[in-house]
Amino acid sequence: ASVTTTTTTTTTTTTTTTTTTTTTTTTTTTTTTTTTTTTTTTTTTTTTTTNAVVVPAAVV
Repeated sequence: ASVTTTTTTTTTTTTTTTTTTTTTTTTTTTTTTTTTTTTTTTTTTTTTTTNAVVVPAAVV
């Protein structure tokens, strides 16, 4: 007989970075605003399978 154990672990990490840059030029009053948004999603799935063999005890 054998026992099979399967373990699945899923890890999801989401990182959102927002950067806003404002530049003002006084000569002719020019304002420039730049917004950058970066979203990174990382999904890691780990599956571990372990097989254990069960040996029946000898019958006396």
